[in-house]
Amino acid sequence: EQVIVEEKPKIPPYELAIQELKALDEKLLWQNNKIKEYYSELTDILRTYIEDEFGVPALESTSDEIVKKLSRLHRKKQIIAPNETLNRLSKLLQTSDLVKFAKMKPLSDEIEEDRKDAGYIVDNIKRPAPEPPKEDSVETQGGNKNE
Repeated sequence: EQVIVEEKPKIPPYELAIQELKALDEKLLWQNNKIKEYYSELTDILRTYIEDEFGVPALESTSDEIVKKLSRLHRKKQIIAPNETLNRLSKLLQTSDLVKFAKMKPLSDEIEEDRKDAGYIVDNIKRPAPEPPKEDSVETQGGNKNE
């Protein structure tokens, strides 16, 4: 007897991150004083997106390591990650670390700014557009390339 398992289509990492950020907003965690839980989920969404989209082992890396790895990939032109975006990511990860490990309590406007930054980060770290196929028409016309 053969069992057929239907696979659900995999949601692209970008779309999944956007969905998860919206779902996090609906939980109203920080509004109910669950700030540590909120920041844990917020940064997990970002780390998962970075890992799934760019192959950077973000879930088991420190905040500094993530930013350095993304910066290196940007310099190699393997991803597009503007300095402003990496700075926002670095700040958000640092704030999250302080909330989780040093019991820092950001103000509501700071939390809202961090949430906006999370969306900005997901929108602005991307893969470069694939290069259009190169046409050989110039080299193949005229026969001899050594003229």
